[in-house]
Amino acid sequence: MNNVVLGLVKKIQQVVVLLCCVLLVACTEPLSIIKPLDVSKVDQVVSSEFEVKKAEGYRAALNFIIERGEFGAVGQLSQEQEDELWGNSNKPGTLIPVKFKLLRDGEVFFDQEIVTDGICCYQRYEHEGEMFIARVRVVWFFFLQPGKYQLELRTLEGFEKFRGIETYMEFSRFSPKH
Repeated sequence: MNNVVLGLVKKIQQVVVLLCCVLLVACTEPLSIIKPLDVSKVDQVVSSEFEVKKAEGYRAALNFIIERGEFGAVGQLSQEQEDELWGNSNKPGTLIPVKFKLLRDGEVFFDQEIVTDGICCYQRYEHEGEMFIARVRVVWFFFLQPGKYQLELRTLEGFEKFRGIETYMEFSRFSPKH
């Protein structure tokens, strides 16, 4: 009888441990790396190391801040300047070439020069306790398997017309279905 009770207790302990692990994974903050980047200058670099726990989609993007916290709009541009920088339905806006490198477990996973253009959407997010609204320009989409990663994004040219426009490189989980 004692063996039956001990066996039942061990099974209950295993179930409790499994449920705790599931809850910890479910409560884990999603990966979101946000770092400042000056696209008005050549050879500006942002880099980061991170770990992917489960296979998911990710997006690398440039975020151009248009509103910041309680301060509202952070600069006014004419419609002509907006079209020149961000583009419209007839043109892609100012092209920004970057080099994006991603290592997985020390091996090159992705290493390409990419020319970014246009604006795909607008995004509201919190960074370091402050709310932002940004124009989002996609650099690349990835589907990453679990592992340890290192990323590096480097500007290949400088664009004076972006001077004073607060810009961030964002690398975060991306699931267009949610």
